[in-house]
Amino acid sequence: MTNNFSLIITPEEAKKLFLKKTEPIIVNLDKPDMLAEILVMIKGEKEEKYDFEIKVIHSAPHTKSRIYVRSILENSSSVNFAGTARINETADFSETDLSHHTLLLSENSKTNTLPAMEIISNTSKGNHAATIGRIDKEILFYIESRGIDETQAKKLIAENFLKADISKLETLKK
Repeated sequence: MTNNFSLIITPEEAKKLFLKKTEPIIVNLDKPDMLAEILVMIKGEKEEKYDFEIKVIHSAPHTKSRIYVRSILENSSSVNFAGTARINETADFSETDLSHHTLLLSENSKTNTLPAMEIISNTSKGNHAATIGRIDKEILFYIESRGIDETQAKKLIAENFLKADISKLETLKK
């Protein structure tokens, strides 16, 4: 029997948890075949400042972790995120995936992201990514050409951006 860890933090929950510096979320995968999935969705408004850290530690073999953070930032809002996935030498054949993707909707919004991998096991693998971008004007034009006004088009793009990693979660596929 495996003990899996699944956590989905919606934008509303993120406001409650991360608008002040909090203790890190730490997950220790200390039994073989464990799976940890964490999805954080942030919608920053006004001058909100999100400051948080997530650490997943693989201590047993054949463990998997998926850490996905998505941020949409408006006005002068900001995100400061540090994510670490560590695969110890005792965690052979383990896998991790860590990413933080941010969509900036204003010139004054900003993000600071630090995805880190510490892979000590020679038989394990990990992926990490971070992207920061704005709404593509061509995509916006395409949606508007279908009769959707600019405000609604931006809202559709933002909603789909936030939901993009949900399909990657294994626990939702079962």
